[in-house]
Amino acid sequence: MVAAAPTAPPVVVLNEKAETKGAAQTLQTARDLVRRGQIVKARELLLTAVAEQPSEVLLELGRTFDPYYLGPITSADSQAEPSRAQSLYDEAQKLGSVVAARDLERLRRNYPNLR
Repeated sequence: MVAAAPTAPPVVVLNEKAETKGAAQTLQTARDLVRRGQIVKARELLLTAVAEQPSEVLLELGRTFDPYYLGPITSADSQAEPSRAQSLYDEAQKLGSVVAARDLERLRRNYPNLR
């Protein structure tokens, strides 16, 4: 009796353009939700897209906790949490986001107890 040769796992080809376009749409939708004060919904949406574009999504997610970005939104359904913003900006910065580094610097300047 001859054993059958093991079969190779199927090759999965990811469409990076489609993923990038999907992540861009997700980011835009989340920004629109934030502008309308639907912070909780925006956070939930962003969490679904972290794997696609982690640095950009973590930056946007951090902004949903940052008093600087939430302050002007009078009808926000959630409060700012500077410490959560700091940790998300820090993660985005580690993944290469220059913008997150700037937001993190501003946040720490305004909230020195975060260091």
